[in-house]
Amino acid sequence: LVGSHRYAYLRDGASPALVVLSTATAPSSIALPDAELPLLGWQDAFDGASFASVGGALTVTMPPLSFRVLLAQDDPCL
Repeated sequence: LVGSHRYAYLRDGASPALVVLSTATAPSSIALPDAELPLLGWQDAFDGASFASVGGALTVTMPPLSFRVLLAQDDPCL
């Protein structure tokens, strides 16, 4: 749980994945601290959006009622 209506799950390991969910009915952003993440650069497996850590946090923009599956930018699944 990241906050009200916002959730994040990290699958760590050789091929990390970060799943972010938003049940908010308005656009929002989710900030995740770098210390919790194994990578600094991520890419959405579905729409190709890129996200990078800035100032000690990874900020993921979320449309209303949405999800993102983020993989390492060099992941072979992209």
